[in-house]
Amino acid sequence: MPPLEGFMTIPMAVEVRFHHWNEILKMPAPDPAMKTATVFWHFGRGLALAGTGKMAEADAEYKIVSEAEAATPPDVIFQMPINNKTKDIMKIAKDVVGAKIAVAKKDNAGAVAMLREAVAIQDTLKYGEPPDWFFPVRESLGAVLLLNGDASAAEKIFREDLDRNPRNPRSLFGLQQSLLQQKREYDAGFVQKQFETQWKGGPQALKLDDLV
Repeated sequence: MPPLEGFMTIPMAVEVRFHHWNEILKMPAPDPAMKTATVFWHFGRGLALAGTGKMAEADAEYKIVSEAEAATPPDVIFQMPINNKTKDIMKIAKDVVGAKIAVAKKDNAGAVAMLREAVAIQDTLKYGEPPDWFFPVRESLGAVLLLNGDASAAEKIFREDLDRNPRNPRSLFGLQQSLLQQKREYDAGFVQKQFETQWKGGPQALKLDDLV
């Protein structure tokens, strides 16, 4: 792939980050010659379709992403000069969209397994600005653990992310929610104050679903 093609995934990444599902479904497909950008387009569509309840279509997009990842040679570079491997980025994409579909199908355990794999891969990526994978997958893993009733494990994951991404408001929110589920109101109140200081998302309230 062209060495800067990874940058072409940024517009889709922005829409995905804010769950702009309708906008994503209106985005035109990239030039088919831009293979990675095209896979990322299918990735975004898979998330959007799962997020709007169109499960059969979401499954079809997941299949495209999965097949593309399997067909990608292990030595292809995502973008220079960071030189992470495209296959690793596609594996994360496959697991993230697969987890979104699994949650929509009430298979939270399956989603947790996929997100744990995605986190493990993300931890091996070389550092870059902007990062080759555009958000901390631990946010999603912690949220699904909470949805699955495992608040203690979710707390651990959110704290791990805050070690790597200090003051990340989404993980502060997830940590606060995990503490509340464990009836640790005092600790949750302390984290809530940190969240309110860091959150720049305006008056719209953050929800656990926003992290998945």
